[in-house]
Amino acid sequence: MVVVVLIVLWSLFQPGIMLEWSVAGGPLTGFRVYRAPVGSADSGLLGEVPAEAAVQDYAYLDARLWPGQQYVYRVEAVGAEGQAAASQAIRVDGLAALPAQVAILLASVMAGCAVVALTSRWRSVGGELIRLRA
Repeated sequence: MVVVVLIVLWSLFQPGIMLEWSVAGGPLTGFRVYRAPVGSADSGLLGEVPAEAAVQDYAYLDARLWPGQQYVYRVEAVGAEGQAAASQAIRVDGLAALPAQVAILLASVMAGCAVVALTSRWRSVGGELIRLRA
């Protein structure tokens, strides 16, 4: 039960690092977000954010990171003709997401244990009521 609650809470709150950026005009089709561990040249594509007309502020949430790891992020703007321009690299410590991750973990343990306790209490009360009727 704890695992089910953990998955639900993690899906709802998605603790992680929020990357935010702004653009000033230009015919863009979208943005590519890349991440690499600090000290590694192996940068992987995390996701893509489509560009929208008249929108200047964008964000991307990286909820798939490890608290003890430091990462380098880069956002690449993609133009209408396929050309790409990369942003500066941003270094982020995965520890920034740890408080939210721990809070969700503890909340899921408490909620899961409460559900198990209530379910077993309900079953025992229900079982006694059924025996009294018989």
